[in-house]
Amino acid sequence: MNKTTKSAPEKTGKRSSRRLKYGSAAIAFTAVFIALVVLVNLIFTRLDDKYHFSIDLTSTDIYEIGDTTRSLLADLDEPVTINFMLPRDQLIESSNNNAVVLCAENYEREFDNVSIVYHDIVKDPNEFENLNYYIDLGYTIETTTIIVESAESYKYFNVASCFVTAESDKSLYGFKGEARLTSAILTVTSGSSPVATFTTNHGEGSSPELEEMLDYAGFEVKKIDLSKEDIDPDTEILVINNPQKDFSGLYTSEEGQKTEIDKVVAYLDSHKDIMLFVNAGTPRLPELEDLLNEWGVGIRHDSLISDTEQSTTNDIHELIANYAGESYGSAVHKSVSEIDNPLKTVVYYATPLENLITEEGSRKVDPVLTTFDTAYITDENGEKQSGVYNLMLLSSKSDYVEGDYLYSHFLVCGTTQFCNTEYIGESAYGNSGIIYSAFQLMGNRNEAVDIDWKRLDDNKLTVEADTAKKFAYVFAGGLPLIVIVIGFVVWMRRRHS
Repeated sequence: MNKTTKSAPEKTGKRSSRRLKYGSAAIAFTAVFIALVVLVNLIFTRLDDKYHFSIDLTSTDIYEIGDTTRSLLADLDEPVTINFMLPRDQLIESSNNNAVVLCAENYEREFDNVSIVYHDIVKDPNEFENLNYYIDLGYTIETTTIIVESAESYKYFNVASCFVTAESDKSLYGFKGEARLTSAILTVTSGSSPVATFTTNHGEGSSPELEEMLDYAGFEVKKIDLSKEDIDPDTEILVINNPQKDFSGLYTSEEGQKTEIDKVVAYLDSHKDIMLFVNAGTPRLPELEDLLNEWGVGIRHDSLISDTEQSTTNDIHELIANYAGESYGSAVHKSVSEIDNPLKTVVYYATPLENLITEEGSRKVDPVLTTFDTAYITDENGEKQSGVYNLMLLSSKSDYVEGDYLYSHFLVCGTTQFCNTEYIGESAYGNSGIIYSAFQLMGNRNEAVDIDWKRLDDNKLTVEADTAKKFAYVFAGGLPLIVIVIGFVVWMRRRHS
């Protein structure tokens, strides 16, 4: 009997048919998978364009908003617009701009009354209809400008002001975008911005750091020549910083003339506040010091305080201040002295302040900062006089008006360098906290100054040039070559299977 066998062509045909069947299925599956990936990517791209998905993976959650902001803005319903001057896709190309954008978008998500508008002042300056209005006000509008607006008010600042900069090398190491945006929103929804006014024409020293802090706290900063102008009635804080010439007053003006001291007295009588900064080199100013003496504060001239124990390691004149005990003045330092790890406050090149009265009628003087008992001054005979000296005093006056107490404050600081960048820029020091607390007490304001800045992550990967080339060769050439070889081996095996 003959055995029948299958012909070779039939086997070959079935194998070819099976390979064609599986190969077609693999190609179809691959095509469908690629199509799905592309489709999902398109969908999420469109959704991201609209909702801007992001996850804050930084260790300090620098883009997130905290409970303080939520509490401050909880009851606000007035529409607020955050205006950026470039389209979003162009802004986020810069890491600094991107940080502010991501932070702002959290406000838009969290609060129904906050919205963001991206303009393009490079391509179409007229698209931002208020652009010329701000230019006419004297503002320089740049691609990094941010303007927060309500129907009645606005706040202008720059991306750079949302960061903390190291004085030594100007590098960025902190992010304060949350406090910047929260303060701006509070300012534009408060009805009107309070004013902080700096006196001029007495040789006063400039203090851009203090001006920036006032702006950061929601104040509009102005300057005034009291010999020619009256004090703006919206001024809440009058700043006299390191005057070198006296103010006109009783001894230096003609009879019947309204003097500079007259204007300052009238300002204080309207329940407003003054900050005065002097130092060991401040000359005698009889008119201004007479007014200061009436408020119970004296300046001890030509005396520089030293301390070899309670000072920084580099300079015996860079004093570590002692926080005064429980009193009305302690309200200024509680934010830095009554925390788990109290911050050190540094006072440099200081002159002693004298407390001429403790309390007299409706007026009282309280210490805010003093030296430790290891401090000393050197008298004209070269002898050391050790003791506790006042570094910052708060004189206050209360009036009972229509069932309520109204206050005036005269804060005097024995150094003109209290707000130097090296002291207010470092989170290890309490200088900035004290100044912001003074703003709150004197301006009677509940602003965003309690929101701490957040340290930026340092996640940079430093790679040598040769190593970088090796990485480039591996990822740009090596990995694709491995995939090609594996694919070729699989193809050959299937072909001969």
